[in-house]
Formats: sequence, structure tokens, C-alpha cells
Amino acid sequence: MFIYLYNYHSDREQSSSNYHLTKDEIALIRDGDLILRHGYGFVSDMIVERLGEVYDISHCAIVCKDRDSIYVIHSVSQSLSPYDGVQSQELDPFIHDSKENSVIVVRYKSKYPERMAAISANGQNFILKSGYLLIMHSISTTVQNFIARNYPINVF
Repeated sequence: MFIYLYNYHSDREQSSSNYHLTKDEIALIRDGDLILRHGYGFVSDMIVERLGEVYDISHCAIVCKDRDSIYVIHSVSQSLSPYDGVQSQELDPFIHDSKENSVIVVRYKSKYPERMAAISANGQNFILKSGYLLIMHSISTTVQNFIARNYPINVF
């Protein structure tokens, strides 16, 4: 009953949100960027509470640009989606599913632009692998720790 009421309140909060990125912010996003965010719901809030990090992050996605469209690849539980696992979603609904001002875009610093495209391509391969599941908090934690320790990044 507690989780039902918690999620009911969270759904109401999300439905009243009009959170989105501006056109200028979207223009800064590149293929292969990572988007970290705090989602809605009990699981997202518990991930944030349990991690206890500086930034309230419960979710991670890989940005893919295809001509004029931008979408993300991420893992979602069946409680939020028709099926569990890795899937693609357009950028706008992904951002709308984020708590206000929780979106962080991270970019691997490289003088080789093809490395950014490789990040995106690897994300797309996850979708092609049948039955491949990633756990949301594992992605977020792994990405945060790996990048923080090993790579210079731009955060905007």
C-alpha cells in the first residue's frame, strides 16, 4: 500500500511537470553524450537516497543523433514501460520523465570525434541483443565512478 501511494503521489507530481530543455540546451547535445538524471517514482528516489552522492542521479542514458532527431538508449523496468530492459526513447519524453533541474549531460573529452560515435553505436548494440538487461542504478553508479576516475569530461 505504501509503494502504491508513493507512486500515486509521484505520478501526480510528474504529470504536473512541464520540465524540458531549451532549444539552446538541446543544440549543445552531441552523439555519444551521457545524460544522467533523477527520475520519478519510488525506485528512483530509493536509488538516489541509497547512493547518497553529491548529485541526485537515478538513471543514465546514451545520446544518439540520427540526422535531425535525438533519442536516448537506456534501461527501464517494466513498472515504467511496456517491457523491461534496454530501449530507445525520444529525447523530449525522456527529459519530461526527469525531476526538474536534475539533468546532467556528460561528454567524454576526446580529440577524436569518432570515439563519440562509437559510444552511441555501442549503445545501439545493446538494443539489438535480445534479453540483455541493465539495472538503472548500476549504470548510473558505474558511469559516475568510471568517468570520474578515468576520463576528463565536460559537464554542462
